[in-house]
Amino acid sequence: MRFLTNLSSNSIKGYKQAINKYEAFHGKSIEELIDEALEEQTNQVPSHLLKIIDRLEDFQNSLIEANFTVGTIKLHMTLIRTIYTKNRIVIPYIEPVNVKQCRKRDYIEFKDILTKDEIRCCLNHLRLPAQARALAIAQGGLSNEECEHLRTRTFIDELYKYHQKDNDLDALKWLA
Repeated sequence: MRFLTNLSSNSIKGYKQAINKYEAFHGKSIEELIDEALEEQTNQVPSHLLKIIDRLEDFQNSLIEANFTVGTIKLHMTLIRTIYTKNRIVIPYIEPVNVKQCRKRDYIEFKDILTKDEIRCCLNHLRLPAQARALAIAQGGLSNEECEHLRTRTFIDELYKYHQKDNDLDALKWLA
């Protein structure tokens, strides 16, 4: 797993997620699975008897049955294959994902975007931090990921020149 040290934190997070699912599915650690594949490769087991092929195909099928999207399935399979490859394991051909069997990503249409009135109505039911986050998304055009570490105080302080209110709740109401 040494190659993970040169990757970004998001890439490492993706690898860990894929590894955890793979380990949980097989009930073994990734080290045990790599050792098993290395042993098969060292003993020159014929390709039709390799456990690694069955393991990868079963894992792929489990992701399909768990209703993951095509992109997620392909990404997880690529990450697991990369881990094997980085450990010098040769992976024989595995049938790719049949796109027709997988769930499609839901597309958001323009009519799905909330109106200002709907946002104002929702704000009344949210706690203060969630109100700040919703306003940052709606007014600032920020994505949910960009608002993930946004603090209510930071949001209110940054927009002070617009609202000029001393009370946080009054400031959020004015911004809404």
